[in-house]
Amino acid sequence: MNTTRHSAPAHLVAAEAMCDNLAQLPLPDARNVYKEPGTPTVTAWGTDGRPESWQCWAACAAFVTEVLRHSYPWADTRWFRTHARSTSPYAAQYQTLFASGALPGFTAVTRVTDLRPGDLIAVNHLDDATAVHTGHLVVVRQVGRPYTRIRGLAGSTQYPVQVIDCSRFPHGVSGRGDYAAYPDTRIDAAGQRWPGLGTGWMMFYGDSSDGRFTGYRWSVNSTELSTTDRRAITAARITGG
Repeated sequence: MNTTRHSAPAHLVAAEAMCDNLAQLPLPDARNVYKEPGTPTVTAWGTDGRPESWQCWAACAAFVTEVLRHSYPWADTRWFRTHARSTSPYAAQYQTLFASGALPGFTAVTRVTDLRPGDLIAVNHLDDATAVHTGHLVVVRQVGRPYTRIRGLAGSTQYPVQVIDCSRFPHGVSGRGDYAAYPDTRIDAAGQRWPGLGTGWMMFYGDSSDGRFTGYRWSVNSTELSTTDRRAITAARITGG
């Protein structure tokens, strides 16, 4: 695994600040809402220590788009229209763009073991995409050591990856399996699960010979394993603008 230390990229700093401040609010809170189809995306970066001054109404891909807009001058409406053909791409569109190399300044990360904090991972639901729920998009916060307790995949190594995402479903079920070691900020002390922005752990699989993505599970205690023939996975690193 790549253990080289790197300075945190601007978009990771912005995403963590939003997450950490909103996490100070009791669940649920109207400032942290998973955006349903047909409702506007609204984000506000406030003042550290004043969680009431922050706001995130977004879906997974829309949140990442807003973080990029907030963090980089080049990530404006014209840039998205020119290179993504959309002012707010869906998760499946991001996966396709990452895989094709169509976004200038974004470099595909093909090996799970090469992931760094700040990398983006896009999952494309090839098997059951809908018009608006096309996949999932997350920001990597950290990568854990290989995990072997449950749901192995022949020829692959499984890694817990802590992610920042805006999701309808938190990652995990409190009190089940190894959840305590891989918790989600959207699950309260009573085990109640809330949608919105937060941090949690997903399990990604890499080919044991070349490290390439082979599948994922939604959480450490999820029983469903999706392989890349059903759901394409592409990670990308921002290397320029």
